[in-house]
Amino acid sequence: MHWDESPLEPREAMKRIRTSVIVVAIAFVAVWLAVGATAPPVPADIVSAVHTTTGPTPPPGARPPARSLARRETAGDHLISGVPAYLWRDGCGPTSVGMILGYYDGAGFPGLIAGDASTQTSAVGQAIASHGVAGDPQHYEDYSLPKETGSTVAPDKSELPVGDEHQSDCVADYMHTSWSVEGLTYGGSWSNMVGPAFTSYVAARLTGAEASYADYCWDGFGPQLTFAVLQAEIDAGRPMVFLVDSSGDGETDHAIAVIGYRVSSGTEEYGFYSTWDSAVWWEPFRGLSASYPWGVWGGTTFSLSSGTPPDPGADVTPPVTSVAGADSLWHKTPVTLTFTASDDASGLDFTETEVDADGWNPFVTLPGKLLVKGQGVHQVRYHSRDLSGNVETVRTCRVRIDALGPVTSVRGATVKKGAVASLRYRIRDLTAKATVVLIVRTPGGAARATLRLGVRGTNAARTCSWRCRLPRGIYRLVAHATDQAGNRQRAAGTAKLVVR
Repeated sequence: MHWDESPLEPREAMKRIRTSVIVVAIAFVAVWLAVGATAPPVPADIVSAVHTTTGPTPPPGARPPARSLARRETAGDHLISGVPAYLWRDGCGPTSVGMILGYYDGAGFPGLIAGDASTQTSAVGQAIASHGVAGDPQHYEDYSLPKETGSTVAPDKSELPVGDEHQSDCVADYMHTSWSVEGLTYGGSWSNMVGPAFTSYVAARLTGAEASYADYCWDGFGPQLTFAVLQAEIDAGRPMVFLVDSSGDGETDHAIAVIGYRVSSGTEEYGFYSTWDSAVWWEPFRGLSASYPWGVWGGTTFSLSSGTPPDPGADVTPPVTSVAGADSLWHKTPVTLTFTASDDASGLDFTETEVDADGWNPFVTLPGKLLVKGQGVHQVRYHSRDLSGNVETVRTCRVRIDALGPVTSVRGATVKKGAVASLRYRIRDLTAKATVVLIVRTPGGAARATLRLGVRGTNAARTCSWRCRLPRGIYRLVAHATDQAGNRQRAAGTAKLVVR
């Protein structure tokens, strides 16, 4: 390989070195595959340099929010509380790292972001990607402009000469987001800059704080990203950043803030903020594929400490909250939940609950009583914090309330005496099942036949077979039902039954 021995400015040298190293890595892997040999590991800074390209809206092929949101949280969810959901700002990479910093700002490291970082204030936006004006340019003016409309990279202030750009002051600067010298268009980032951007930003904001990171890959070289790694980080209260394929074309395109995990019907899933809305999205934990969206390429873990040795006797264990009154049954009346909590050392600071995402409300004293009412399935989230600042992972339970009886309907039918009739009916109700009884009555109301069908599914057309032994004449077919909450039908559907 020929190396240009002429003097190079630092950025041009970095660009050529990146290109040369990647070419060497590709050639190395090609030879390895050709001979079938076992290759030694390729350095992580080579294999982790993959691309994020998504903009402020989901790309074609990305699953829309409605489909992901339909998979509601369950009692088995493990979610980190307090991670803010920021919206896309000049790159999914800096936005996702910004959420990690916003979380730590509210978890014992104030000063990472000016003011309250729990919502996306103007200070939060500036911390993610700074905006200035023509006379005082910052990240947006120096690196986002001129803004590309296609895949052709337009030169920006990251190119030579050095010194005509502003001093780095935000996550996007430290991540080199949109830098044309890195071959990036507007909003693009390289994955191997996620960790360095985090540590560089912390070093610039907090004196004495110690920040570190580790990169993991789904498969290939270097540490492997497994579900166990995800579980350990979430259980320890450390959110991650994943690089994923949001559109399902088998190519990486998006960085997300990962805040939870669960096993749903046997499927391992990860919970995250997409940068496109403030909801928690859930997707299966699996590798890249052109057969489905949201495959995972890899991820980055983060650690932040004060830089002082921990007190061996310090309380580092979060409290444990318990709830009584939650079950899987349907109820006709409001349900009272009773919350208690315990801590093994410093004592409880507070316990708080949230019903259907209506905002957190702390209890004044424990045990705490929470009345859940209203028609429907209600999700209750709860957790506690102790006096040492340890915050419990958010727990969830559900309360199911149905105070209204089902509505029944039947279809008219004609049958010969002695023949088998197919009787069609439907039970409409909030609950999934109901106990159904069909009664054949005379025009005067006298019961002549009773069909006890037992428990049947609701909200779908159903059919039962009945051998008619009644005398010829005109009758009424009446549908009765009792739902899973014990409510009898509000109105019994009727139809004409003719026996010939």
